Amino acid sequence: MENSLKPGKKDKTQSELSYILESSSKFIDLTLEDDFFQFVAEKIQQLNKNCIVSVGLYKPASKTMSVKAVVGLGKLAGAVAKLMGGLPAGRSFVLEEHAKKNLLPGKLMEIEHGISSLSPDIPSPVWKTIEKVLSVEKAYSMGFVWKGALYGNVVIVLPKGAQLENRQLVEVLVQLSSVALQNRQIQDRLDKAYKEVESRVETRTQELTQEVAQHRQTLGLLEEKEEGYRLLAETANEIIISLTLDGTITYVNKKGLEISGYELDDALGVDFARIIPKENVQSLKKLLAKRAKGFSQPLLYETEFISATGTVLPVEVSSNLIEKNGKPHGVLVTAREIAERKKVENALKASESRYRGLISTMQEGLVEVDAHWNILFANERFVEMLGYDPDQLIGRCFKDLVSSQASSIAKEQYSLRKRGINSRYELELIRQDGKKIFILCSPNPSYDDNGVYLGGLGVISDITDRKRSEVALFESEKKYRDLFENVSDFIYFHDFEGNFIETNLASKIESGYSKEELDGKNIREILADPSEDLLQEYLDGVIQNGKLEGLVKVKTRDGEERILEFRNSLVNGPKGPVGIRGCARDISDRFMYEKKLKKEKQKLEDALEEIKTLSGLLPICASCKKIRDDKGYWNNLESYIEKYSDAAFSHSICPDCSDKLYGKEEWYKKMKEKKGKSKK
Repeated sequence: MENSLKPGKKDKTQSELSYILESSSKFIDLTLEDDFFQFVAEKIQQLNKNCIVSVGLYKPASKTMSVKAVVGLGKLAGAVAKLMGGLPAGRSFVLEEHAKKNLLPGKLMEIEHGISSLSPDIPSPVWKTIEKVLSVEKAYSMGFVWKGALYGNVVIVLPKGAQLENRQLVEVLVQLSSVALQNRQIQDRLDKAYKEVESRVETRTQELTQEVAQHRQTLGLLEEKEEGYRLLAETANEIIISLTLDGTITYVNKKGLEISGYELDDALGVDFARIIPKENVQSLKKLLAKRAKGFSQPLLYETEFISATGTVLPVEVSSNLIEKNGKPHGVLVTAREIAERKKVENALKASESRYRGLISTMQEGLVEVDAHWNILFANERFVEMLGYDPDQLIGRCFKDLVSSQASSIAKEQYSLRKRGINSRYELELIRQDGKKIFILCSPNPSYDDNGVYLGGLGVISDITDRKRSEVALFESEKKYRDLFENVSDFIYFHDFEGNFIETNLASKIESGYSKEELDGKNIREILADPSEDLLQEYLDGVIQNGKLEGLVKVKTRDGEERILEFRNSLVNGPKGPVGIRGCARDISDRFMYEKKLKKEKQKLEDALEEIKTLSGLLPICASCKKIRDDKGYWNNLESYIEKYSDAAFSHSICPDCSDKLYGKEEWYKKMKEKKGKSKK
């Protein structure tokens, strides 16, 4: 519906009525396969062109709201997905009670705390960044409510400058959607119930049909006793043969003729010895002789029949004596073809052989024990683990192989098995050579019908190397934990609210707080400038760029202000950003020294400018060596240089001048002579 088409109140009312009727009609036409939620979101967005609409489904069993459709994100969908760790549609979150109460009135209400309250599992700073990306100014929500029950919700997000239009139409559309959603769920449950009832009726109909058929068959057999027995014999799935006491065949049923390949006339009156292997004829004659003497015990055994084509058929035979007037009259033979069973048995033997081979060559140990944990079977791998001969392990109690340190664990596990509790456990065993190994036992206990423990199987894994690796890993972790705790830099991890989650021991040096005191403390509590804007600017910088570095001024526990140099980075989890990790170093002293260095440097530069240097041509007397200054005065050489430079003089006399002044003196001559001898 175009909002610009408003020539008059009557036209507007008619347009709104048309919109509602068209929407209601579409609700009726929607099938269970149609996307109901996408349709509702698009219809609401038609009423507010610039808005973003989210439609969710409430699941009372789990008390969660699942986002089913979102429209209006457009080109910003990728940026929102990156910040949220995935697209909004498809996300689920627990709907808290206060949020549910706000939806139950079924009225369109403004969301007081912004869209960040919609999904508590996303950090508030991330929501604030999303609000900036979407230019969010206002957001409204309304529940799908019908007869006091909550079925879902609608969220309308408006950018800056946009106003909520057609509020009443939106509320009417959501109320219509509530009824449609309830009907949709009822229809879905009815369809499932109908299919279940239909399936049960079909199953019961088949059962009744089978029962009727069996009942009719039983009635037919009982009409005449003799005919019934004959029919039973003819329809039996077993071979039925009657013999005289000398072995002559007097009756063969339909199944016997079918399997053997004989015609009835060819089978009757024939010696039974003709259809069994020659090696079994003598045994048959002995049995018939015993039957003739009154041996009436039923016998069950396996033998072979020879068909009309010469094929050998393996059979299982049940032999019974036929008596007439209390005397032996014949023999009734009931046989069942067991060719398929033989194949299965052979396959079973092959399978047993194959699995026995697998058990003997498997990489894990396998042990079978009785109710007292005496070893009944041990495969080659378990024997190899402990270094025993197989005969040395069979009959030995498994608990005797356990080290003294682990005996309490073995006793506890044995007690658990007897109480019907199963669990995997680790043990330390002693090999035959005295060395210790660690094993992981995965038991499969067995019990009788009364729940009494009978023993069972146990899969044994040698975890000695893993245990050593765990010890090495523990030592390595301890080493790196010590390094983390004792490194001079302040290392920390905090959430998106600025609350410290983990710090190292260097926190005491940098801030004056111990790591226990810092855990849970907010960054603002140690900043020299604790303003909210400064913290938000810092959080936004890390979230948007993935990392941030710079300088920050903090206030220690004693109130002293220090300067820290920090380097931080964003930490991502499976569902998106989870926090910020970083390290900081106190550079206050360095700052102070650099400041002093600048002052000293400036002093030197100023002094350097004041230094007067000697340059150019100096007029000097060729006789007395005096120098004339720029004012025309003649100055002594030493005085002139000391005045116009930083040089100073100490006085001495050169050898030539010494000779000139004192050469005629005796003491000078002796001194020079003495020096000459000392040089030699």
